[in-house]
Order: sequence, then C-alpha cells, then structure tokens
Amino acid sequence: MEEHFPEPSVNNLTSPSPSNIPFTVDRLTENVTVTVRFRPLSPREIRRGEEIAWYADGETILRNEENSSIAYAYDRVFGPTTTTRHVYDIAAQHVVSSAMEGINGTIFAYGVTSSGKTHTMHGDQRSPGIIPFAVKDAFSIIQETPNREFLLRVSYLEIYNEVVNDLLNPAGQNLRIREDSQGAFVEGITEEVVLSPAHVLSLIAAGE
Repeated sequence: MEEHFPEPSVNNLTSPSPSNIPFTVDRLTENVTVTVRFRPLSPREIRRGEEIAWYADGETILRNEENSSIAYAYDRVFGPTTTTRHVYDIAAQHVVSSAMEGINGTIFAYGVTSSGKTHTMHGDQRSPGIIPFAVKDAFSIIQETPNREFLLRVSYLEIYNEVVNDLLNPAGQNLRIREDSQGAFVEGITEEVVLSPAHVLSLIAAGE
C-alpha cells in the first residue's frame, strides 16, 4: 500500500522529509527522522576558490548562501564544525537504545561521493564514527542489564546495482532476499555471533 503525505512547511520553508506531523525538535522521537550534516571545504576545494553554498540557520534550517530565501527544514542540521560524537548523541543514540529494547532500527548515510558518509559512519582512530559509537553503546547496555540475556550477531552486506553480496563470505554473491513469518531476510547471509566491541569492529574491518 502506498501512502502520500502532504509536504509540511514551517514559516514557508519546505521539508524534503514526508510527514504530516507538525515540525518541531520533538520529532526526534518519531519513527523516521532526517538529519543533514555538511562538511567544511577540503584544502583542494579551497585552493580552487570554491565557496560554501549552504549554511545551518539554527538547528533545523538549511539555507542557501547566495539566496537566503531558499531554505529547507529538517529534523536536525549539523554544521561543518559539529563533532561526530554530537551527531551520534542527537541523531542515532536513541535508535541504538531502542534496538536493544527489541525495536527494529536503521541508521544510514546517504549522499554523493566525497560528501563524508564514510567519515561519519566509520570515522578513524582519532575521531570514531557512528558505527563504533553504536557498537560500544550496545555492549554497555548489555553490561548494565544483567537480568536479561542478549545474543548479538553481525552480518555485513553490500547492495550494488540491486545485487546483494555477503562481505563476510566471498562465496556469498548475488544472494536472494526472502520473506517469512518473521519478516524479510537475506538467504544464506553470514551471521557471526559477537562477544565484544573489538570483535564486531574486526568483522567490519574484514568485510571492508
């Protein structure tokens, strides 16, 4: 069934995220939120004389640098000086804690090449990304909940040109997406039981 929602507006600003809920910061507790993080200019872009085209106007508005009347409203906007830790705390941490309570959750980065997706999701030793933060929080919640049993399993897959490949098993190519009474699943995907944050990150590194 396909649903259509009216495009909301706040002070005549349009929002690319479909919703019929009044736009407030409280929407961070709703089912789907859309946040925008934009990076600073790279040294190469600065050398070429390129200029920043958009800027954050407060916490929810993205405004055009050349024409300030062009603006979009999102659930949250993060400027170029925002740390990944802050992005995680605001935009992702509640998804992780809800998942540990049994609620399905998804966090994904979308953007053009070189827009900063890998930096935001993976990070590096000096500046961890959302994935390391999420893994650490998941195991912290397990330690803080001794009266419950948890079983964590990790899969790592790639979807490219509608082909699903298992990144933890080179033989797992062109896998099928199936559905049963429990929901959708990838047939034959590797699922590794994990016992520590380091174990999870080592599997991700192997998949990379």
